[in-house]
Amino acid sequence: MANQTCPRAHRPCARLLGLLLSFLVGLLVLAPATAAAQPAPARQAPAGQAPEKKSAADQLKAQGDEAMDNLKYEDALGFYNRAYDVDPRPALLYNRGRALEALTRFPEALDELEKFRAVAPDALKAKVPKLGELIEEIRGKISTLRVESNVDGAHIFVRKREVGRTPLRKPLRLNAGKAEIEIRLEGYKPFQKTLVLEGGGGHTLNAQLELKSNIGVLVVASTVAGARVKVNGKNAGTVPVEVPLAAGKHQITITAEGYKDAKTSAVVVAGARKQVRVPLEKKKPITQRWWFWTGLGAAVVTGGVLGWVFRPTAAADDGDIPPGQVGAPLLRF
Repeated sequence: MANQTCPRAHRPCARLLGLLLSFLVGLLVLAPATAAAQPAPARQAPAGQAPEKKSAADQLKAQGDEAMDNLKYEDALGFYNRAYDVDPRPALLYNRGRALEALTRFPEALDELEKFRAVAPDALKAKVPKLGELIEEIRGKISTLRVESNVDGAHIFVRKREVGRTPLRKPLRLNAGKAEIEIRLEGYKPFQKTLVLEGGGGHTLNAQLELKSNIGVLVVASTVAGARVKVNGKNAGTVPVEVPLAAGKHQITITAEGYKDAKTSAVVVAGARKQVRVPLEKKKPITQRWWFWTGLGAAVVTGGVLGWVFRPTAAADDGDIPPGQVGAPLLRF
């Protein structure tokens, strides 16, 4: 019978062959695990943009998408905003618009969607085939409000949220529906109005604010100490005088001995002091008045005439020729 065992001289070859077979089997076992452990290739970043920046924006957007799926719209908006700060890609404008729409912040949602339509490439907009319909639907939920007022710097509140100050540079865009509007400014009574804002329409509100106090102070002075003051025909005292008055126009009369009466007017503003200084003109002495000398001259002339008329009559001088009788005939008509 032939010997079945490997000759002693061939045993090293057999041992080497076994080691080689074991090595090959190990490679086959480890290959799948090694392949699975390799990370998925990252999406190529646009030219000039770092891959890590792109990856951070992708992660934030993914978190925002997840929050939207879970109806956590405020959280989703926060993630989208942060992603846009990292990478301002147009797609995030659309996502922000949808989050704002879900939060019923329609004017802001419209802004985002209109920006998306303006800057997104056609290939991206093609993924939103009803974009135009969506924008018009949201536009129908918005109303414009123009606010006019008699004072500047007043705070405008709509639905208890401050939205601007007077004067407004452009009309407000607000959610349509019932709206409580309040306008406030220190020193003025609050202006309040409730309006029903129509979707797709506009409204103009004229807000006239009134001062809390309708009283002002009129201060009257003059160049003549002790001059007497009348306001609207009523005695107010002697200068200087302060008179509290309702806002509006008032008549002032000042008199003083030896001076001509002075009359003027002043407008008093509520909550303010109005100062008026009125000069007085001295009266002329009687000897400097034209009628005095005219009258005196007439008196002198009249006296002279009367003196001549009523002077005593002297006896007639007979002269050297005695008077005779007139013999001429009389003319009778």
